[in-house]
Amino acid sequence: MTLDEYRDYALRDNGLDGDPVKFFNNSEVTYYTKANSHSTYLHLENKKLLKEQANSTYKFIGAKFLDKVIGTAADLSKTSIIVGTFGTLVEHDIEQGELEDKITIGKAQEVASMLKMEFVISESETVPLGSRSKLGVQLHPTDKSYDVLDRWEEEYKKNPNLPYPEEQIEALDWEGINEFLIEYDTKIPDDISDYITDG
Repeated sequence: MTLDEYRDYALRDNGLDGDPVKFFNNSEVTYYTKANSHSTYLHLENKKLLKEQANSTYKFIGAKFLDKVIGTAADLSKTSIIVGTFGTLVEHDIEQGELEDKITIGKAQEVASMLKMEFVISESETVPLGSRSKLGVQLHPTDKSYDVLDRWEEEYKKNPNLPYPEEQIEALDWEGINEFLIEYDTKIPDDISDYITDG
């Protein structure tokens, strides 16, 4: 091919010189405005996981039921039905355990983020039985955690109408303090909430 032939070929009318193609993008933006925005995000993600967990058994049973109906029609061996059912139960248990672990870790991350805490994740496994590993999560307050409580008490003394988790603080119920803060977050002015959680 000569240079002139190539130029004619490359610049031929290929439809690209017409009107541009229009694309539409549907976006959703969630904007978190307070100093505790990361904790709020984690809380909302944990709510999604809890909702997923609540529906997961029904979805799992429905999907497996259809698989079994189709599989049973193809293979009427009673042994395979029993073995398959046991395998299905084990599979469901594993999936549920993994979801529970995600929720447990997510909740610890949420509380630790909101209240400036450290947390430890430990996993233990039983050998040789090969059972599912057990997950343990512990929250440990830091000096900054107590600073959050001190600032909250300071603001409460200035304004007794401010929501204040006195019982949870006295019990050092960190998860309860976090839940209280989430529940009453909209009733605490933004500047005070930012001061309490971030100094």
